[in-house]
Amino acid sequence: MEIIAYLVQLFLRDVHTVNNDVTVKPQYIVTDFSFAILNACAQAVNTMTVSSYLKVALKVLQRKKTTEEIRSVTFLCLCMAHMIHCMSWKLNRLALGKKHKQ
Repeated sequence: MEIIAYLVQLFLRDVHTVNNDVTVKPQYIVTDFSFAILNACAQAVNTMTVSSYLKVALKVLQRKKTTEEIRSVTFLCLCMAHMIHCMSWKLNRLALGKKHKQ
């Protein structure tokens, strides 16, 4: 996981360099279900673990964070294509299971 976080940090450093030394922090990062990638991105851009990120995200949803605090966090989003594929796969398995029971 440290290698992935390091690569994300290198990417952000390079963006900083080509952007006339202006730091760019993404508002969100879209990823798949990989815990390693989720953890690495949380660590690299938010300097927190997935567990602490989820606590912050919950506080945002509960409206317990200020606008400034919300803007300081890069949010981790799951890719909709991966979500739809997973849902489709599970629904297909459920449908096949019902056919076999009939």
